Amino acid sequence: MYLNIVFLPLLGSFFGGLFGRFLGPYGSGIITTTCVMGSLLTSCFAFYEVGFSGAPCYITLLTWFNSEYLCADWGFMFDFNSDYANRCYFHFEFSSFIF
Repeated sequence: MYLNIVFLPLLGSFFGGLFGRFLGPYGSGIITTTCVMGSLLTSCFAFYEVGFSGAPCYITLLTWFNSEYLCADWGFMFDFNSDYANRCYFHFEFSSFIF
């Protein structure tokens, strides 16, 4: 659900741009507006869930690199303390061994 906030407008612009000639101006306008409105509805639901209910969500899209002591991931962070709800973040995870 949270990734739909980011990827629905991207998907709408993709279809509107590549298939706009086949869909016409009215059809591509309907598709792009529908995708943006879907993103609006899911962002309102995510704002309620994260902002008022206090349920943070961390989504890791891919691991950039992973060594013995350092793991760097690309992903999204949706939490109450963020300035913006759908901000990309770069996550470092340090692990240490206790002997």
